[in-house]
Amino acid sequence: MGANHLCRLPCIMLRYVICWTIKCLANGLRPVFLAHFWAFPKKRFSIPDFSPALIRARRPKKIPRIIWQTNYSEKVTLSVYCNYLWNRILSPTYEYRFVSNENSHSIIRDSFTNEIYEAYDQIQIGSAKADYWRVLMLLNHGGVYVDIDANLVWPPELFIEPDSEEFFIRTRTGETTNYFMASAPNSPLFQRIEATIRRNIEENVEESVFSMTGPAAIWPLLKDALISPKPYFITCHHGQFVNRKLQYPDSEHDKWYMEQRERSVLR
Repeated sequence: MGANHLCRLPCIMLRYVICWTIKCLANGLRPVFLAHFWAFPKKRFSIPDFSPALIRARRPKKIPRIIWQTNYSEKVTLSVYCNYLWNRILSPTYEYRFVSNENSHSIIRDSFTNEIYEAYDQIQIGSAKADYWRVLMLLNHGGVYVDIDANLVWPPELFIEPDSEEFFIRTRTGETTNYFMASAPNSPLFQRIEATIRRNIEENVEESVFSMTGPAAIWPLLKDALISPKPYFITCHHGQFVNRKLQYPDSEHDKWYMEQRERSVLR
């Protein structure tokens, strides 16, 4: 075992301790969030479209310090709002940008080619739109995408290296996920990811959101690019503070696999 590895052990152990602490905190808060929702079922909190960095970073990074998120609405329950606040606390050197499903259409129409907009406009399942949208935002602007119900467990300032051009994480099964992705602007890898998703939409052969626009669509590209995703447990978790009931209280649809039972991915 090398000296460098021995030096890293205390830091890794600390991260695991912090991750377990956050998990316990989230489990303890869930009954509070549910009680609040039952007591005030119509109460909503607003997520801002933009929030500047709270602390100025001293050195540049290839991946811009931007956190991207999207949702069907900026009006959210206490659970989702606290999740947002938690991510802001752990990313003080990052600015924050939120785009609702309603506003994403005009942004893509004004910022991308007609081919890209037409492909995006064919999608009728919200999560599939979000899959494509996150790739387009990272391709055009760069930054870090985090699902609205995902929570950081370590500051991205510390785990995204200055020279990194892409960053992915893997789930407990070892598969790469797209609920957290990071990229420099105009990344060749994300250009290929965008082209693959657009081709899947145009050909309309894949029947599942997961394979047409989701993680399965990018797995071959990541393998070819020799990307080594980092473990989710010490970077970013999914659904610790938020459950389905608290994430979709005002939406006629639920998770993608529920919505897909009612209609196809494309119009």
